[in-house]
Amino acid sequence: MLNTHPLQHPLQQYREMATAGQAVDQASTNMALAVLATESAKPGRHPLRFSAPVVLNLGRGMMLLSLAGAGTALAVAYLYPEQYSLGEQVAAHLLLPVMAGFFKLGYVIRLAAHHALGNYQAG
Repeated sequence: MLNTHPLQHPLQQYREMATAGQAVDQASTNMALAVLATESAKPGRHPLRFSAPVVLNLGRGMMLLSLAGAGTALAVAYLYPEQYSLGEQVAAHLLLPVMAGFFKLGYVIRLAAHHALGNYQAG
């Protein structure tokens, strides 16, 4: 069972048992998952932590990729339609608003990162 040392945290005990190759029963697994869920649900702690510069680059990259996708869809749908089949043209027409949505989402992610960095003038 998990209680190898009374002062040791249950999640740490579970990790040690799992890395040592010991058999871990279902009750121990459930207890470790419950502890993990309550630890991450504590006020002031978020289970997923991202740094603002990483999120800023994610938003910028998302904007660039969606812009490239929209440019490609625009070329297929309107600039060179005679070179593509009807199905490809329909797909390109459908992808245009999807790419616009991803661009907007990337912009919002970028703004959130600027806000986290303290740059409230970014727009």
